Amino acid sequence: LFEKNSLASRVLRRYNAIDRRVSFRDVTGIVGNIQQALGLRVAATVTSSSPIGVGLALAPSIAAVRTAEGRHAYLATPSGPPPPGGGAILICDCVFWNNYGRHNPGKMRSDVVDFAWDWCQVCKSCPPVIVVICVKERLFVTTQVPGSIDGRMQELCAKL
Repeated sequence: LFEKNSLASRVLRRYNAIDRRVSFRDVTGIVGNIQQALGLRVAATVTSSSPIGVGLALAPSIAAVRTAEGRHAYLATPSGPPPPGGGAILICDCVFWNNYGRHNPGKMRSDVVDFAWDWCQVCKSCPPVIVVICVKERLFVTTQVPGSIDGRMQELCAKL
């Protein structure tokens, strides 16, 4: 699916006005739907092992890596610094899911209105990337996909 279109441009979309009735579980369901609709065999996600670093888990579905135990059961790389090149070669035929977690800074008085993801440039042949973070009880989702499937991704993310 992506090798043929590896030179296609990538499209980054930020979903920063998600209805508060949309839950984290709803977002993981959408990611599962994306994996199925695009016929991707693997769900890839990172596992945090602070202060050591992160590991990469490769599982048959997002549901399989919802818990820490599930992520560790499917760990494909040891926790530590990323492999050379960021490990992008390991994530093919998959949906790459990055859960930044829940952040509720107690003394922060301002309203959070958006989230900027720090991996803005991934290789063009990288499969769909979905990042989610919850800040002060608000969900923010960023997607980055090959341009050839952007229309389909917008349909699949319509509930965001």
